[in-house]
Amino acid sequence: MAEPMQAVQVELEAISRELLRIDPKMPENDPRLWADMLEAQSSSNAYDTIDRFVLAMLELEQHAEALRRLRATWGIRQSRFEAQAIKRQQVIARLMTAVQLTSLARPAYTATLSAGPPHVIPTLEPEDMPDRFRRTSYETNKRALADAMRAGEDDVPAEWSNRQIMLSIRTT
Repeated sequence: MAEPMQAVQVELEAISRELLRIDPKMPENDPRLWADMLEAQSSSNAYDTIDRFVLAMLELEQHAEALRRLRATWGIRQSRFEAQAIKRQQVIARLMTAVQLTSLARPAYTATLSAGPPHVIPTLEPEDMPDRFRRTSYETNKRALADAMRAGEDDVPAEWSNRQIMLSIRTT
């Protein structure tokens, strides 16, 4: 991806030099004028390059969306398979218990019933637990910080970032 971007940068720099050669007094802080002159001088090369990048980006976004839908569908299927496997495991354990088998060796598998490790069952609600038996996690509430900054509070331990340049592309 770096090579196409470098090619675009080189092309844009060459066009900019050509524009400044044509009109050395051209203001550099007038983006509309630069865009118009770029369009006239570039014989659509820069715009064609941007078009190719936008179309490729849109195609990649479509692929990503398709994968998101597949992942959601496959996640549901995975959950069903896992639930079915657990139910069958429970049935097998009940069958083996009913016929008083603690181990069954077969050519494809060996099934063994054994006592698992004990699980901890808390006897108090989390808020009633002593501190040493509780987990505490802290997370910054950025919404509360922004609200306090908008309200003009002085003691807010935050600052506004510089605005990020955002690209917006609309299709039909």
